[in-house]
Amino acid sequence: GDLVHRPRYGLFASSQPDGTGEPLLLMAAERQQQRSMGPYYVISSSDLDFDRDSECFLARLAGNIFCTQYLLHGVRRSGNDASRAELAAIRFRKPGDAPR
Repeated sequence: GDLVHRPRYGLFASSQPDGTGEPLLLMAAERQQQRSMGPYYVISSSDLDFDRDSECFLARLAGNIFCTQYLLHGVRRSGNDASRAELAAIRFRKPGDAPR
């Protein structure tokens, strides 16, 4: 097992319109260890399986070192082009008068 605790996050929905009942897992994310300095998360349909080759793998979210830009990539395409589809790009910008 891992000797390092990796933060995990979950997104749940209520199984009943009134908010009662068993919560349903919509997706889970786990921060991964990597060589780059920016954050890197694997997003899964399982709260226990964060393997990128798993059927539960939904996407990966990678940020830059300043946490101002993130890219969301989907599953790896099959065939000769083994790249991942870019699903979203997120960019944060401070207001002009904000301190550094």
